[in-house]
Amino acid sequence: MKITLLTVLLTFLAIILKAQEVPSELQEKLDSLNRAKEVKREAQKKIKRENFYIKLDQMDPDSVFSVDMRNLGADSLPDFSQFINLRELNLSGNNFTRLSKKSLPDTSLKWLDLSDNPWEKIKFRRNDSLTTLKLNEIGYSKIPRSIKKLKGLVLVQFEHNQLTRIPRYIRKFEHLKEITFNFNEISLNGRDIRNLQNVQLIQIIHNELNELPENFGDLKNAKKINLAQNHLTHLPKSFSELNKLESIIFYKNKFEEIPSEIYNLMNLEELDFYYNKLTLIPDSLNQLQNLIVLFLAYNSILEIPETLKELTRLKKIYLHHNQIIAAPIWLGEFPHLEVLDLGFNKIVVIPDLSNAIELIEVDVQQNLLSELPWSLLELPNLKIIYIRDNPFQLEESEAVRLQDLIEERSKEGLKVIL
Repeated sequence: MKITLLTVLLTFLAIILKAQEVPSELQEKLDSLNRAKEVKREAQKKIKRENFYIKLDQMDPDSVFSVDMRNLGADSLPDFSQFINLRELNLSGNNFTRLSKKSLPDTSLKWLDLSDNPWEKIKFRRNDSLTTLKLNEIGYSKIPRSIKKLKGLVLVQFEHNQLTRIPRYIRKFEHLKEITFNFNEISLNGRDIRNLQNVQLIQIIHNELNELPENFGDLKNAKKINLAQNHLTHLPKSFSELNKLESIIFYKNKFEEIPSEIYNLMNLEELDFYYNKLTLIPDSLNQLQNLIVLFLAYNSILEIPETLKELTRLKKIYLHHNQIIAAPIWLGEFPHLEVLDLGFNKIVVIPDLSNAIELIEVDVQQNLLSELPWSLLELPNLKIIYIRDNPFQLEESEAVRLQDLIEERSKEGLKVIL
């Protein structure tokens, strides 16, 4: 008995070891294949790089308006100062380390992308014509001070760096309209807000925002603010003073309710609380009379309040992935509704939407619908409808009717996802 058991154990161990050898051999083959692919990519990049330099040498500097050096893996930065009419220059995805004052043309350049390079030193000369600057994926903890010389900037991007603060000189850019600090380590303080007072579009996605400064309302010129993927749970009182705000995005934060400061934003057209911890839609939301797009998906909302029907300008409603049981009858009364997404809820009945003739997209998938909402399939402007994963109970005659209707409407461009 002992010999038999020992034999079994040894056999079992051999099987395990053999099973481990196969993945190891497979991994070596995969590694070899990946290395071969990388060698091929580098060879192709080298050919592309050499061809670029040959072509650049043949160019008439006076007739060049745009140069694209993206992802060439180049080490040597060409002298572009002679290209006196150059307007757009893309240097992203290379191995450049130093940008001197004399590397770029004096006044013609309007658009410049320096992203994804291991810059050790960047020096700009005075340039009032440059309106767009991108400094993404560089690893900077501080913004180069020489950026102060670019007085004409309208749009700047500092995504995927290690920035912790917003420099004071940003507020001196009189023409700056849009600024992006996505994927950094900024937490925002009162001084940062003062430095952004003139900006209209502000994006600070995936940073270290646990709360907003009390003077956040000083962003009087802001029209769109995106604070997605942070850790916010509430707003300062001054937030209600953002009278020009048209769009606010709190995607993937930690709000348990929609803050009351939101209700005073009378010019708000887009409100986004995707992926938060909401359990209800407050009645006071009806004060946002200019609201056009409402994103409340991926929460724990139980019902749609009656007061929501007063938002007559709504064109897009996203309430999928909640806990909604009933879809109110008045959903069909929105005169301009184009998108209605109620998928992944617990809705038993969909109301008649035959009057919502501007609907383009409807999603009621993954609910508890036992009856097919026929009126949806007959909407004249509908392009796509999701009705799959519902416990429909169709008579044979209804199944035939459904098939005929789908074939008929598909010829008119409707896509039905069953």
